[in-house]
Amino acid sequence: MTESFVHKGYLCKNPANNRVLISDDRTLPDAEPIETAGKPLAVHNHLTLVRVELRTGKSHQIRGVMEYMGHPILGDPKYCGNGSKDPGAMRALVQRYRLQSQQLVAYELRFPEMTGGLAELSQKRYYSPLPGAFHRVLKEEFPEIVLNGRWESQ
Repeated sequence: MTESFVHKGYLCKNPANNRVLISDDRTLPDAEPIETAGKPLAVHNHLTLVRVELRTGKSHQIRGVMEYMGHPILGDPKYCGNGSKDPGAMRALVQRYRLQSQQLVAYELRFPEMTGGLAELSQKRYYSPLPGAFHRVLKEEFPEIVLNGRWESQ
């Protein structure tokens, strides 16, 4: 992925298998509108580090949209198989880094301007530390952006 994107579509959750279907078809049963934006921060080999902004917040939204767009999340056992342009490369990276789960991190939580009972959170930002596996992948694949156990967002 080399270009920023805004994906508007519909999400349908299948409770039987706990998966979502992303579609452009709003007439599907239980279709809910979603909007997801993303910006590539770095590209290396078969990987792109992407900053994603949820403009709606639905279960599995990021995972489903990234698979739908052909860029599944590294290590995602549920949404990695169908959309990958090079599934062999993805499997090799999962094995190389001994990944047990998808490499998806809620790195930054940003609050908008608010009033009332939540005013104390207005315009605050909170950052999470990088989990071990995610940090290993970043350090090896994107060393130019890893600083002191954190990555510098752009």
